Amino acid sequence: MILVQGSVLHAVAGAVATCETIPETLDALLPTIGGILGWDVGAAWRIAPEGQLLHSVGFWRAPEVCTPTFEAVTRASTFAPGYGLPGRVWASLAPHSIANVVADPNFPRAPAARCDRLRGAYALPLRAGREVFGVLEFFTHESRGGYETTARAMDTIADGLGIVLHRRRSHRL
Repeated sequence: MILVQGSVLHAVAGAVATCETIPETLDALLPTIGGILGWDVGAAWRIAPEGQLLHSVGFWRAPEVCTPTFEAVTRASTFAPGYGLPGRVWASLAPHSIANVVADPNFPRAPAARCDRLRGAYALPLRAGREVFGVLEFFTHESRGGYETTARAMDTIADGLGIVLHRRRSHRL
């Protein structure tokens, strides 16, 4: 666990250091985190400047994975607080996992996930204190629960990233 967490933190620090904008950083984080932790698909969301909706700012899939329907639907989606997985994370300020997104009543992309055979999901907020400004979500083709190990690693990453990205945003205002 500590070795995996250290590897992820090192890779994330490298990705953050090479990017200049928040959307660029979020997009770069998807393959970094998703690849190391064994996810099949990842999506990044950013709160729109008007602060009402989450908008897609990045999508990643492992090289051997094909999810054209889910990718198209994700890139075209927006989420309000509490709606869908990204909206739940935004509203609660906390990570959420779903063992099977196809069966989840508050997962509007379920038909696309079913089509591309996605099942398990984990999403976490990028925040500085109580201010959320983005959400990262990851998916797998397996129905699974028990994300405790993943959660510990990703929570550590999210807390550090939130502070870095908040500072980056503040310096650009």
